Amino acid sequence: MNIIIENLMKEILLNTKAVKIHDVDKGEEAFKYASGNYGPGYISIKGLVGRKDIFKPLCFELAKKIYENDIPVDFVAGEGT
Repeated sequence: MNIIIENLMKEILLNTKAVKIHDVDKGEEAFKYASGNYGPGYISIKGLVGRKDIFKPLCFELAKKIYENDIPVDFVAGEGT
């Protein structure tokens, strides 16, 4: 992925507060994921799905990454919550 585009995507996610990181090494509580596992980071794009100015570039870059790396894909599915 182009480093400029990659940095733009990171900036979009950080500015929309979709990414949250807890410093678990310094005692902050880890996130509990739907799988039941725990981890230091969480990305929530639920609030971004309706924002085409954000969601479309994210989807485009993901599709481009899949194509450039010749990753086989049978279908794409999405979940509504």
